[in-house]
Amino acid sequence: MIQFSREQIEEAFRSMIGVPFKKGGVDRFGLDCTGLLFCARKEIGLNTEYPDNEERFPNGAKSWVPRPGLLQKYLLANCELSNFEEMSKGDLISFNLTGRTEEHVGVLVEEPKYGKPFVEGFGLLHVTHKTKQVKVEPISKRFWDRRVHVYRMREVID
Repeated sequence: MIQFSREQIEEAFRSMIGVPFKKGGVDRFGLDCTGLLFCARKEIGLNTEYPDNEERFPNGAKSWVPRPGLLQKYLLANCELSNFEEMSKGDLISFNLTGRTEEHVGVLVEEPKYGKPFVEGFGLLHVTHKTKQVKVEPISKRFWDRRVHVYRMREVID
């Protein structure tokens, strides 16, 4: 198995900063949160299989249709569930906002400028329709306590 350091993982994700948000986007012309994950992994040479168009756009839908379990299926196939005490840069953070399944994903990066009341020393590198582009944002401790999971990519070495 090919392995990468946390620094290489973080560098691949940081190279995406500024790429615009595009629903269903999978390249540097535009990304959504899962597209960011797949594009960054591809950037470091991991052959990551992206869901085919029928999975992403069922019945010919013109835009991305969230499919319950699609992100979770990927995370469980390529990552190991970790815990908050052991989290480190390069770990994937998924959010379960409605109580059903993971709906959003980003990567934990070092950000020394973030302190209390945020998760100290870390930021979330992600993209949403609200951020309009890939960026790093502080993680609110209040939000952190709600349905958040930490995943470690199997290819990461400590």
